[in-house]
Amino acid sequence: MANLHIYIETKSIGQYTSKRMPKKACLLSFGCRLNQSEIVTLGEQLEELGIQVSRQLAPDIDLLIINTCAVTNQAISKCTQTLRSLVLKFPRAHVIVTGCYSILGKKILSKMNGIDLIVSNSNKNSIAALALEIIFKPKTKLPVVLEDPNPEPVGYFSQKIPRASYNKRYNLKIQNGCNFFCSYCIIPFTRGSPQSRDFENILEDAKAHAAIGLKEIIITGVNIGTYENHGRKLLDVINALDTIDGIVRIRISSIEFKTIDDKILEKMADKNHKLAAYLHIPIQSAANPILSAMKRRYSFEEFYSYTEKISKFIPGIGLGTDIMVGFPGESEKNFLESVEFLKTSPIQYAHVFTFSPRPGTPAAISQSFVSEQEKLGRSKFLRQISREKKSEFYNSNIGQIVDVLFEDRQNGKFPGYTENYIKVLTDCPENITNQIRRVKVVKNEQTHVIGELIF
Repeated sequence: MANLHIYIETKSIGQYTSKRMPKKACLLSFGCRLNQSEIVTLGEQLEELGIQVSRQLAPDIDLLIINTCAVTNQAISKCTQTLRSLVLKFPRAHVIVTGCYSILGKKILSKMNGIDLIVSNSNKNSIAALALEIIFKPKTKLPVVLEDPNPEPVGYFSQKIPRASYNKRYNLKIQNGCNFFCSYCIIPFTRGSPQSRDFENILEDAKAHAAIGLKEIIITGVNIGTYENHGRKLLDVINALDTIDGIVRIRISSIEFKTIDDKILEKMADKNHKLAAYLHIPIQSAANPILSAMKRRYSFEEFYSYTEKISKFIPGIGLGTDIMVGFPGESEKNFLESVEFLKTSPIQYAHVFTFSPRPGTPAAISQSFVSEQEKLGRSKFLRQISREKKSEFYNSNIGQIVDVLFEDRQNGKFPGYTENYIKVLTDCPENITNQIRRVKVVKNEQTHVIGELIF
C-alpha cells in the first residue's frame, strides 16, 4: 500500500505568456487509490498552467510534488526516506509535500531543509496555483506550512473534471473524509469530516472518461459507503454510472460492510448490470475484544455471517479483507481467531497490516503493546495463509470462461483482470490493450493465472 507510484504522463501544453522557458515537474504519490486519483488531477492542473509534467526524475526537474501516506509506520518510513533522498539528489528543485503525512509529520517536515511548501490535504486544490507562485522564485531555507484555518470541511464538494487521459481503469473520487474514529486510525484527523462529491459532477467526470475509451470505473474515497448528496446515496451513483455508454465495468474499492445497501448486492448479482462481483471489506480482527477496543462497529459473528451471505447470493464473487495484527492487547488466542477466520471464511485473500501507533489516536497511548518480533511473526504467518487462500480461489477458476479487461503488454504478455479481480496473463499476437476479451483459465501461477483467448 505504501509503494511509490508515478502516475502522470509526460505532455507539455505550451509556454507561459511571459515567454519564459516552461518549467518541468514530477509528481510522486504513495498509498491509497484516493491519493492516486488526486495526483492525476493535480498533474493536469499543472499542465494547464503551462508546466510540463514528467514521468522521469531528470536533473532538470524544477518542481517535485510528493503526495504522502501516513497509514502505517512503514508508509511513513518510505515517504521520508524517498523525500530525504530527493532533496539531496535534486537540490535546485522546489519541493512541495502534501498528503496525510504533511499533517501528521508537520513538525518533522517543517525542519527539513530542501522542502519549500507543506500543504495540508484540505488545500490540495491550491497546489497548482501555489506551485506557479514559487517555481520562479529562489528556494526557501525552511518550508512554509499551509494549513486550512477552518479544518472542518463543508458537506459537499465539486472538482474540475480531469482531462480524461487514462483510458483503461479510472479511480473516480466520490467522497473524502471519515467520522468513524476507529481507535487506531489517523485518517479522520488527516482527511477531516466526511464530504460527498456533487452527484452531477461525478457523472460529468465519468462521461468525459467514457468518451475517450475508458472501460472500467473504480469508485474511490475514504469511506465511500457513507456517500450522500442531496438524498442520493452510493446506490444512486452506481445506477447512474451503469447508464453511461462506453463504461462496461464498475468496481467498488474498499468499503465498510455495514454501509453496503443490500440493493447493491442485487446489482452485483444482476448479469445485466455493470457492477463487478467484487468486494474488499475490512474486518481488521476476528476477536471480539479486539474489535471492541478498535471501536469497530460490528462483531465477528456479524462479519462472518455477512461473508457467507454474499458468497451464497453471488457465486464466484471476489472477496478480500484487511487484517491488522499486533493491536495493543492482542493475545495469542485473539490472533489465532483471525487465523481461523481467514482459513474457514469465504474470504479469498487478506491485506495484512502490523499495528503502528498513530500519535493522537486512543490506541497510541495503550500500555499493552505487542512486541515488534511477535507482530512480524504473526504478519508473516497470516500472509502465508492469505497466499494459500488466493491460490485455492485461482484453482477453483481453472477451466472457467471469463471476461478480462486487458492492459498494456508487459514482458511479452498482456495482463488483465476479471470481474472478480483475478489477474490474468495471456499471449496474443495482436494488440488487445483496453479490450474486454473472453478467456479460458488454464493454469494457476500463484500470483496470477494463465488464460487462453477464445477467438
